[in-house]
Amino acid sequence: MIEVSGGRLAYEEAGDGPDAAVFHQYNGVTASGALAQAVARHFRVKAINPRGIGESGPVRDDGDLTMSGFVEDLVAARKALGVEKWVLAGSSTGGMVALQVALADPDGVAGLVLVGTAASRRFMEGSMYDPNGPDAAEFGMRMRELMANGDTEAYMEAVFRASVYDPERTPQPPEFGAGGFSMPRMMAFGQSVAGFDVEDRLGEISCPALVICGRQDPQCPLPNSERIAAGIPAAELRIFEECGHFPYWEHAEQFRAAIDAWSTRLN
Repeated sequence: MIEVSGGRLAYEEAGDGPDAAVFHQYNGVTASGALAQAVARHFRVKAINPRGIGESGPVRDDGDLTMSGFVEDLVAARKALGVEKWVLAGSSTGGMVALQVALADPDGVAGLVLVGTAASRRFMEGSMYDPNGPDAAEFGMRMRELMANGDTEAYMEAVFRASVYDPERTPQPPEFGAGGFSMPRMMAFGQSVAGFDVEDRLGEISCPALVICGRQDPQCPLPNSERIAAGIPAAELRIFEECGHFPYWEHAEQFRAAIDAWSTRLN
């Protein structure tokens, strides 16, 4: 456990080397997860869960459920652990949180691994969540129905199948959702995402960044990663072909190789 203001964050560790952290805004993470394991080949990784997932908590108010609340907790967590600098690895909303931590705590961040993510609310443009998309109304209605019914398993399955390039080639792995899932945190993200935009501040991030995206990512389409890579001075962009939102599952070997090469240069 990591003691933070008014609560604590649960985490698992894996690997050896310099410090790193893996996290997500509303999905639980574990040290045995594919992203954490790829990073753990070169770093001592802490897979940290936010308040409301697993044993992390308590959730004191709605602010604790937001990205900004998690950013504050992660900055406090680094200091509580006595970590001088760490690499932050986040996929999807985890990457959005990582970008905000890098801006809030620049001296504490040694590098960023950003997978299928975005720096602003613009990620919805052309995504499967775009209200102007051809299938958005039907998909949105189905998702809202599952959320209202509290059918987390069916919700997660539907999201996964819609998010990979080829669901037959990449069946849902056992670890997807195994670390926990917080509907309140996801709802809080949806309610606050309209105010999320750090694209104009990307130039302030001085640490190296590895930006990875599937060319066919339907959740955070490629232009979002291209803008991040263009905005961060020391960023490197890797695009995976025939790949959706989860390159660490859809192209696991290629993903690990990209992390290996970047980590070697960083260290």
